[in-house]
Amino acid sequence: MSQNAEETQEGAGLFKRLFTELLPVEQRSLLGTLGFMAVLLAVAWVAINEPNRMETTGMEFEGRAIQRGATIFQSNCVPCHGARGEGIPGVAPALNAPDLFDGSRLAERGWTGTLEDYVKLTVAAGRPAKSADWPNPMPTWSQDFGGPLRPDQVSDVTQFVLNWGLAYEAGAEGIPTPIATATPEEPAFVPVGTDMNITLPEGDPARGEALFEGTEPAPDGLPLGCNACHTLDGSALVGPSLQGVASRVPEGYDSALTYFHESIVMPGNYKVPGFEGVSMPDNFGQRLDAQSLADLMAFLDTLK
Repeated sequence: MSQNAEETQEGAGLFKRLFTELLPVEQRSLLGTLGFMAVLLAVAWVAINEPNRMETTGMEFEGRAIQRGATIFQSNCVPCHGARGEGIPGVAPALNAPDLFDGSRLAERGWTGTLEDYVKLTVAAGRPAKSADWPNPMPTWSQDFGGPLRPDQVSDVTQFVLNWGLAYEAGAEGIPTPIATATPEEPAFVPVGTDMNITLPEGDPARGEALFEGTEPAPDGLPLGCNACHTLDGSALVGPSLQGVASRVPEGYDSALTYFHESIVMPGNYKVPGFEGVSMPDNFGQRLDAQSLADLMAFLDTLK
């Protein structure tokens, strides 16, 4: 037996002798009872406060999810649904509207589930159906359906949209400012901007494809969402298909690369015929650095 073990055993034996020989049985019983009562009180205190602790933890988790969702919404959803969810006529409906939260929109569509499930499924799987008011289909965003967002990111966007519903509860008036909004952070990269004269490095088509497909995030840490609006097989989604795009340079451009460059950082300068009413996000110049832009352009240049 080691010396430490022997010392521990001797200490325990000394404590036992002191406890049993110096204290009468009545005092030992009293100490045992008091110790038991102290344990019961501690357990009761934890049990009483556990619901409040769980509620606080849940609120903190939901708040962080809303903040993350605000960032994703700003990067991917604003071009169609507006910065405050007010919608854009002819492009996409309002999300910050009373009919979404009072049940009338869900009843109109025959939805019998919860509002949270409706919003989450719409974000994840999209809405392929078109109407006179909304001629553009809602793209799929979840990776489960071929989109660029992870399931947890879909949940975060859902919580951000649901957060607007608090303004339509009893006593609230008007279109609210989101309760939790993303706090912009200084980018850790140099945005490429909209300067068409900038010298770009050699592009990597493989990385450009990953950026397009959303398997690699943009320099700002979020997916670009290209494949949510553009297909590569010739079928039209929200935007035109990019099949063969490198072989159809519009008039006025000296090369496919010049066309790609301007279309990515200043998409409003040229609209593909038949898609004049579709608004492509105009913030890619702030979300991409020179290398990422070059990689994306190099991938597009392979689509001949």
